[in-house]
Amino acid sequence: METILLYGWPMLFAWVFADQAGIPIPVVPLLLGAGALAGGQRLSLSFAIALAVAASLVADLAWYAVGRRHGLR
Repeated sequence: METILLYGWPMLFAWVFADQAGIPIPVVPLLLGAGALAGGQRLSLSFAIALAVAASLVADLAWYAVGRRHGLR
């Protein structure tokens, strides 16, 4: 959890983005750690959720654009 406090929001965004982009990394322990820190009032839960959703949407939109441009024709 110290890693989350040290690198904070950019690491959370990058980790979730990488997971949604297809890199097989475990994202659940990071999100659980962020939730635990939010429960202790060390991080903002609403911002952590919004950041994770934003990272997922950016990765999904990137995959959508790749599929639309280079998909089956």
